[in-house]
Amino acid sequence: MRSFFDDSYMPTGEGILLESKISVACGIIGWIIYALLVLFSYKHAGKAGLTIGLICWALIFDAIYGIVYAINALRQPGGKISVKLTGLLLNVSLIIWMASIFIRGMV
Repeated sequence: MRSFFDDSYMPTGEGILLESKISVACGIIGWIIYALLVLFSYKHAGKAGLTIGLICWALIFDAIYGIVYAINALRQPGGKISVKLTGLLLNVSLIIWMASIFIRGMV
């Protein structure tokens, strides 16, 4: 029996859905921007709090957008399930990481 988590499970074709590509792109761009923000904060000795905070909120909205596209991709038949799950994982992990940073900042 084939599993949905098997990369070879593609009932309607071998392509990658557009929604999956958008979701993965949102996740990758979000993590790259986060890494650049860490470098920016380090370079300015932690004095750019408001600017970085506003951009981090934008990253959270970017990740929510990516999660919506990942869920839409998961609802559609066909395409590689691994790409669909990668987009979902990247975006959910970004939201969890940013939420933990905000909670640490409040304590």
